[in-house]
Amino acid sequence: MPAPMTVAAWLESIKPGYGKRYAPFFDDLGIEDVEDIIRMRPERIDQLRDGLERAGIKPVQFDYIAGAIDACRRGVGEGRVPPKSPDVLRSPKKVRPPEAS
Repeated sequence: MPAPMTVAAWLESIKPGYGKRYAPFFDDLGIEDVEDIIRMRPERIDQLRDGLERAGIKPVQFDYIAGAIDACRRGVGEGRVPPKSPDVLRSPKKVRPPEAS
């Protein structure tokens, strides 16, 4: 059985440059590979989010990562999906419905 994808490689699969930029935040929490991502508890995900926010991650960059975490936890591919509203993470902001015309 092949070794699970590393966090750095997984982040790179989301968007080039994310591995180098964001892997240290995962590493600080002991998250080393995709298997660890799948098994993260909600409080660990909150810790990750808080660390990334303190480091100045842009909301859309976090949306990409959050969408990939959700996909990984649902078992979709290698975690590569278009960013969507995070299921397991606190929503970065509320979206207002379009006004009726």
